Amino acid sequence: MILHLDLISGISGDMCLGALVDLGVDPGRLEAELTPLFNGFSIRTVPVFRHALRAVDLTVSVTDQATSRTYRDIRTLIENADLPADVQKNSLSAFEKIARAEAGIHGKDMASVHFHEIGGIDSLVDILGTFLGVHYLGITQVTASEVPLGSGFIDCAHGRIPVPVPATLAILKNIPVTGSDAATEIVTPTGAAILAVLATRFGLMPSMQVEKIGYGAGKERPDPGCPTCFAWSWAGRRPVRCRTQPRFFRNWLNLQRVTLQRLRPSRFY
Repeated sequence: MILHLDLISGISGDMCLGALVDLGVDPGRLEAELTPLFNGFSIRTVPVFRHALRAVDLTVSVTDQATSRTYRDIRTLIENADLPADVQKNSLSAFEKIARAEAGIHGKDMASVHFHEIGGIDSLVDILGTFLGVHYLGITQVTASEVPLGSGFIDCAHGRIPVPVPATLAILKNIPVTGSDAATEIVTPTGAAILAVLATRFGLMPSMQVEKIGYGAGKERPDPGCPTCFAWSWAGRRPVRCRTQPRFFRNWLNLQRVTLQRLRPSRFY
């Protein structure tokens, strides 16, 4: 089975999980699988509309606000968890990418990096839940469009920092990115790490027979002219290498807004 990620308005952990739920993953099953690992959370999903596109808005409600974790804590938790081998491997890889990026940016030892926002339960649910959902669906290959990035500044535990945030940029090294007119963060470190672990090629949607489409809604609404969501397209046929096609074909297929800047040929990377 193949998944193609169409990053219409970026990617975050809750958008990933919301789109997987839209594809048929049971949020109750995710909650039951993750509760033995850590308590103090619940998963809530509601259908929403972004520019007339129906999507699933997923929220991780956290009651345990006191527990904070370092990368060493998170790694130990995942290594000792009773999870499928691929879920454990992918989860460890995603958190390692984030820890390595944070350590390089702040000049710290990787194992002792304190994750602030990323160490919260909601981020654990987003990352482990996404890889569990991919496992439940029997996905064997993931492709993705190139990654659109926002601009501007956001406030976080480190203070006011530029967008794309340094950790996101570090995680996306060697992955094709493109600018956008979103004046806020639309790709989070969590979303970037999930993408970097899962996707094996980037560019136009490969040749495939689409069986299902799931839309995950984002919380931010950076552009009133563009839907704030992203799509997983689930297919049962393996892709073949595409010939170069105009980018507007993909945008039309997925109801994306087209700008002259994006009307250019693209190949898989």
